[in-house]
Amino acid sequence: MELSRLHNPVITLCGGSLNRNNLAVSGYRTLEMLSDINIDMAFIGVSGCSLDAGFTCGTEGDSELKKLVIKKARTSVLMCGTQKLKCLMPYTFARMEDVDYIISDSPLPESYVKMAQEKGVKLL
Repeated sequence: MELSRLHNPVITLCGGSLNRNNLAVSGYRTLEMLSDINIDMAFIGVSGCSLDAGFTCGTEGDSELKKLVIKKARTSVLMCGTQKLKCLMPYTFARMEDVDYIISDSPLPESYVKMAQEKGVKLL
């Protein structure tokens, strides 16, 4: 919605099934469309995170979509608030080494900082 207010935005929307809880679209049609799109920088939300399980989400469709976006993006940025460190969702879509940046609302615990440094991930 905010992008549509810019002067000359190019906005591409993917088809698929709408998740009413998070307003995300996923499914076969979404994956099919994204397979033909080049992604410069992707900002991806995280539902849960742990050092062992990696970055997680709640549905298989969201997981497949996020995996594809990370694979296609030149730069992947995960948005992971510290409250997500206490959540573990059923589907892992990425590990620390799969991403370039993590944006958090406050500093991450030292164990996460250490792992990010080892894997070359920048923390913002």
